[in-house]
Amino acid sequence: MAKAINEREIVAAILMEVTENGRYSHIVLREVLTKYQYLEKRERAFITRVVEGTLEHMIEIDYILNQTEDVDANVFVMMPSCVPATAIDDNGCTLTAQDMETYLSKKRILGLGEVMDYISVVKGDEAMHRKLELFSDKVRDGHAPFLSDMDLQAYAMAGIATDHECSDFAYAMKERRNGMIVHIREGSAARNLKAIVNGIVENQMNGEGFCFCTDDKHIEDIEKEGHIDHNVRKAIGLGMNPIDAICMATINSAKCYGLTHLGAIAPGYQADLLVVDNLEKMTIRDVYYKGRKIDQDGEIIVKECPSELKNTVHVGEFSREDLRLESPNGIFNVVGMQEGEITTVRKNVQLFDGPGVFRADEDYQKIAVIERHKATGKTGVGIVSGF
Repeated sequence: MAKAINEREIVAAILMEVTENGRYSHIVLREVLTKYQYLEKRERAFITRVVEGTLEHMIEIDYILNQTEDVDANVFVMMPSCVPATAIDDNGCTLTAQDMETYLSKKRILGLGEVMDYISVVKGDEAMHRKLELFSDKVRDGHAPFLSDMDLQAYAMAGIATDHECSDFAYAMKERRNGMIVHIREGSAARNLKAIVNGIVENQMNGEGFCFCTDDKHIEDIEKEGHIDHNVRKAIGLGMNPIDAICMATINSAKCYGLTHLGAIAPGYQADLLVVDNLEKMTIRDVYYKGRKIDQDGEIIVKECPSELKNTVHVGEFSREDLRLESPNGIFNVVGMQEGEITTVRKNVQLFDGPGVFRADEDYQKIAVIERHKATGKTGVGIVSGF
């Protein structure tokens, strides 16, 4: 008669061994699972599925760290703070402060990533503040669009150091007055640089307390116009002093994240250099990393992706009927997109007289959100304009 096993105890033992090992979790997991070859196929499959589901967030973070470990660039990571982003979101897992503790010793994790759930911060949610306390000696990035004066003050008092959600100069200065560092965003969708840099130039400021970021920028846009170097060129084109613009892309960011060996060309600093044609056009000729010239045609090595990160889209029952959008009176709620912004406006639009089914046209398109983590079958359908 086969010996009964305690699956829960085995799962707990595997999790403890993986989390305490100190190496990348997906690599350790494979090694640990080989110890349980004696289990029946069904038992082993069940235990593997439970462990992988529990460790999914660690495997993802470790994958990023592992892929960038040996590249010729300075790659740092911020620990995701809001998984899920808010209490109403569906998500693949929940990332708690306890889950994050093992990453405090990772040198390339500089702090807590953008804290999107500002409501939990302001209202003193216990789980959120455990995360903030855990990273009290590191940088805690913010995500704070259009907060009221009192909420912004409470947000800053909680230890949030930065924000990239400023869309105008007035709000950026409100954050600066609360001691926050403003990351000026210029990405593929949200383009806030012109509004904020114009304010800096008009008020004869030197850019202290400001940095550049992209937030989200598509590969094709990076290839076409550049990354942070594009931000620098655009700021100079708007009248900013070239040296100030370069500082916002280099030393300001390094100081913000406590990288005392980066951001300047001086004794004791890492020899990361750009050779440009001139300070206005900022066309990059050569790049040096740690004093060595980077070969633009050199081989790029991409490490194998862990199998645990593949085939992770799980959709429940789904049909064309789930995308059907009806109205009893022809009036629909519409999400109005704004050019160069990720902010939207809510509209109530009469698209036809009487009851009917929405049909997309040049002005109004259909948008859908389909839950893809746990195959719940949840589907949200709406209308968007300005796309």
